[in-house]
Amino acid sequence: MWKRKELKKAARHSLKLNYIACIAVCFIMMFIASEYQSTVQFISEYDTKNVANLRYDTDQKIEIVKEIEQLSGGDLVKAGENKIRKAIDKIAEKYDISDKDDLSSWVEIYKEKGASALNFKEVTFFGTTGENSNWRTVTRTIEILGSDDVEINSEINLNEEKIAYFFDIATKEDSSKIGVINSIIRLFSSNETLRTLISLSTSVLSFLIAIFVAGPLIVGERRFFLENRTYHGTRIGRIGFLFRERHFRPILTMLLMDLYTFLWSLTIIGGIIKTYEYEMIPYILAENPQIERKKAFKLSKQMMKGNKWRSFVIDLSFYPWVIVITLVIAVASALITGTPLKSKLIAEICCAIFMMMFLNPYKTATKTELYIALRKEAIKNNYQYSEELNDKYLDLDLMEEQMHNSSELSGQTDE
Repeated sequence: MWKRKELKKAARHSLKLNYIACIAVCFIMMFIASEYQSTVQFISEYDTKNVANLRYDTDQKIEIVKEIEQLSGGDLVKAGENKIRKAIDKIAEKYDISDKDDLSSWVEIYKEKGASALNFKEVTFFGTTGENSNWRTVTRTIEILGSDDVEINSEINLNEEKIAYFFDIATKEDSSKIGVINSIIRLFSSNETLRTLISLSTSVLSFLIAIFVAGPLIVGERRFFLENRTYHGTRIGRIGFLFRERHFRPILTMLLMDLYTFLWSLTIIGGIIKTYEYEMIPYILAENPQIERKKAFKLSKQMMKGNKWRSFVIDLSFYPWVIVITLVIAVASALITGTPLKSKLIAEICCAIFMMMFLNPYKTATKTELYIALRKEAIKNNYQYSEELNDKYLDLDLMEEQMHNSSELSGQTDE
């Protein structure tokens, strides 16, 4: 039975011997295939109108605008421009914000659309994941279906904001799918045909990139880490092995895996369970790209039986690193700068750098060691379809053990 500490020890050893390549692979996957979303969230937050401003998240903007409202007399809609301008000057000085136009635009967004419009987007190499949160996209579509009025009120209450937050976390990797569904419904439910067609085209493009680029690259990343643990000079280009060797079957398998996970994620708990049940599929495809979809799903399910919770604990074991580093840097920068918002920004940047430079490759290397351990169990216990795990050169220790057992058996037969 595998142990978490042993997996992590082996992962650290693999990283040391090809450290730069491991970082580079994870960096590429972060921006092209939208992997490691927590890192992207730290470094790429911005709102609908102020694309260049990456420093403040939704809660901070709302807090700042509320302060401006109080200084302006308690009501931004009724307050005069002079009062708002004076309030903005004071807030800019208080929070050390050099560009006051940012504050003015937040005030205008707040006045026109409410607090929920001060949202943020996540940036990928190919663009954004959507204009609003996934929760707001889904609820707005439902409202459109039940109303002839396209202009639906964008205000949401505090309880709904909490629900939206957790829904967005659970479905953030499925934003392109939600965007496609939403755009198709709106196309047939509103008069804004041109605008909706543009939105639909963007969502479809993101969806196609997720299918034909991100999926194969994820399998390629797993192949890189599988080879790297044995062959420490593995090159970064191995992440493109599916394209180079023209293996296309994994594209459909990865698409179906994402689709099933997305549908299950609508139940929240089911999404978490299925995420771990399907966790070994990219590794199985990385080892044997020609494996049939049914066999890949069945193998992953068997391998993760009794191991889903333990794999979840592995994921949890990395969070103390993030918490400790964030707290230490936040406290230190707060003492130095004396500005809470600035210290939070510094802490987030440092944490993102730490995740890119160490935690992301460390986590993937650890999960690779988990696959090797589960693969060994599957072969020894003769799981159904375990013969599909046929790349014996990925685990030289197991191959040596099998050869040794085979020679012993042959010797006993001769006697």
